[in-house]
Amino acid sequence: NHTAIKMWRVCVESGKRELREHRHINFEIALVINGSGIYQTPKGTKTIEKGNIFVFASNEPHCIIDVGSDGLQLLNLHFSNKLIEYNPLLENNYPYIFYNHSKEFNCKITSSNNISNILLNLKKELENHSEGYECVISGLVLDLFVELIRNHNYYTKEENESPWYENIFTANFIGDKFLKNMGFTVGAAYSAKVTAGLMSK
Repeated sequence: NHTAIKMWRVCVESGKRELREHRHINFEIALVINGSGIYQTPKGTKTIEKGNIFVFASNEPHCIIDVGSDGLQLLNLHFSNKLIEYNPLLENNYPYIFYNHSKEFNCKITSSNNISNILLNLKKELENHSEGYECVISGLVLDLFVELIRNHNYYTKEENESPWYENIFTANFIGDKFLKNMGFTVGAAYSAKVTAGLMSK
């Protein structure tokens, strides 16, 4: 089985970093806990500051290319499209949301108390594994996408109505559908381990 959602704390040392863009099939959201730096994104370079939130759709390239003298600490969330399929209303109404976003969305949200709180609540559920935590996690992911749609212009009707072959992440969408019957678990987990250098891989 594959893990549908995971979260961990990342620590990156100060200094310039070789441009080594990476991408992955999981959806990613990163909350900047402390520090500063520069992110290379499909929308150009973005400064990194405490409280910023970065959002990358499936297979969207990104890389941290510079870290300030104070280092950088991130709370990183990755999750699979299976969490979208656990929410049929989300999948039916916004079928490409895991793979695509509006042209106006620039990967960076300067600050959002709502998103920060959702991420911290996800961290709590993944740490504690209290009774029914899978249901809570599924609901929090739904809340996360609703917040992105309503308040951050993440996804619009244009993305829903575009022909499938114009979807910039179509290859991932088709690939995921072929793998749809693979087993996934909501399970593990949050890791408090500080991981250096992760963002340059």
